[in-house]
Amino acid sequence: MKSGILRSLLWAILNAETLLKLWKDWDAGNLMGSKDNFADSVELYMNDGSAIVGKKDSALATIQAFRNTFASAVSSVFTITALKSVDKDENWALIWGKEIDTDKKGKVDSFYLQETWRFNKEGKANLVYQFKQAIAPAKK
Repeated sequence: MKSGILRSLLWAILNAETLLKLWKDWDAGNLMGSKDNFADSVELYMNDGSAIVGKKDSALATIQAFRNTFASAVSSVFTITALKSVDKDENWALIWGKEIDTDKKGKVDSFYLQETWRFNKEGKANLVYQFKQAIAPAKK
């Protein structure tokens, strides 16, 4: 029993570190730095309702092309929570934060993000759900 708890705790720490690296690579504009953290096949359900489902290389190329439309992205992580689904023996991690994107014309967009990530038995991300909320302007 103790070894199972320790193994789950280790996976939780590794998954949280993986998410931090993924967000840093997004900010840096280089998703290929995180390529090895994804399973061969992935399902990514984005905040705009679109889905990217398929092979890792194709999915990452699509996301990288989207990231390339921004001059900069700055993320702030509020919290990460690791979860273990005992009924399905799955490892999940949830991350909440804020992102400020600047497009190549200088337009700035700020919003909150929540992402839910599932990791396979090898510790590779294979499913992501992303949710976005606009930041309300300050009241006058």
